[in-house]
Amino acid sequence: MHFVYINANARIAAHSLINISRSEHHIQGICTQSHSVKTYLMGSGQLHLDSEDE
Repeated sequence: MHFVYINANARIAAHSLINISRSEHHIQGICTQSHSVKTYLMGSGQLHLDSEDE
């Protein structure tokens, strides 16, 4: 999954995750760059998924 995320400091960055799990408010997976588990908040315009990933 590839997406753009806006963090709490208004920093915009592109991210890629594999082995994804989703909940109502979060998305979690293994970051392909750092090879560590990352969790991202969904909602409030913070997470912008590519149309193929929705």
